[in-house]
Amino acid sequence: MQEVRLTLIFANQDGLVDLLGLRPVDRARFLPATGDTQTDRAVKQHGLTDRLQQLLRTDPPAELQRLLLTSLPFGGQLVAVEQAFYFRRRSSNDFVDFHAQLNTDKQWRLEGVVDTSRFPFSSTSEHLRKRNNVLMVAIVSDVQDQTIRLRPLFIGHRSWLEETAGLWTPDERRVHVQQVDQFSEVDWAHGVSRDDATKVNNMREDVVKDALAAIIGSPFVPKDWGGERSDLSTNNLLVSGQQTSAAWLLKGRSVKGTMQIAHLGKNGDQIERLATEPVELLVVQHNDAISAPVVHMAETFAYDMRNPRRFMIMDGLATAMILRDYGHLK
Repeated sequence: MQEVRLTLIFANQDGLVDLLGLRPVDRARFLPATGDTQTDRAVKQHGLTDRLQQLLRTDPPAELQRLLLTSLPFGGQLVAVEQAFYFRRRSSNDFVDFHAQLNTDKQWRLEGVVDTSRFPFSSTSEHLRKRNNVLMVAIVSDVQDQTIRLRPLFIGHRSWLEETAGLWTPDERRVHVQQVDQFSEVDWAHGVSRDDATKVNNMREDVVKDALAAIIGSPFVPKDWGGERSDLSTNNLLVSGQQTSAAWLLKGRSVKGTMQIAHLGKNGDQIERLATEPVELLVVQHNDAISAPVVHMAETFAYDMRNPRRFMIMDGLATAMILRDYGHLK
């Protein structure tokens, strides 16, 4: 069982009370009141954070990066976005401005303002300064000229916990290729030669697929067709000794150079289709480098609170090491 946990940095009490649809008797317990001390404010915001946590389990907002693959957000829409933002306190100290380029599509700019009077702790200004990676649950207040203006209801950090033997332990979203037991014979310290890198760059996708299927012990290798959701899937991948279902999106020599979102179909719909597979692990593989926006997009699907999964990135370097040490580079 997986559970999302939130760590509070900032909460808009009025906005969260409206979002949560609290009864009048409960609203009064959480809304700002004249004479509230900083401790009072922190207690109220922590209480709202607990209730927001419950909402995210049952009716989570759309992840903004994923939403933009299929449609534009509209004013008043609730979204979640987790990435790095730049924060700058105004000289008056009353507000903090924030902005960022969307980490999956740099054509989009995100911006907004945070009211410092709502900070729960005196140290909050240290957390919301310069560049900081946070989760923001926000209302879209305006969309214009590739700029999305956000009104934050919650800013903080999001983590997943896994229940094992009655205990909750951190559940990392990203899986690294070194954690896959079927790749245990790879000498990860042995660098890839230029010749081996060239061989992998020039390999057809179906050849890579057949090689990986043989290595992970998957006898059923589907033929490529236009409506496929994934290129390869298995229920028997072993990740640190744990049986894991996985679906793979593979890109061979048809994609030259670094993989970009544009290489994943119209509006990145190939990764959207990959995420419809009923599996625990989403894998993106390419025979060359993989750009940061592609990594962030895979991460976004793994972070989707409606169906949290894990993800793995296998670039050309890792692919070359695996195929080399299992005898598939000739």
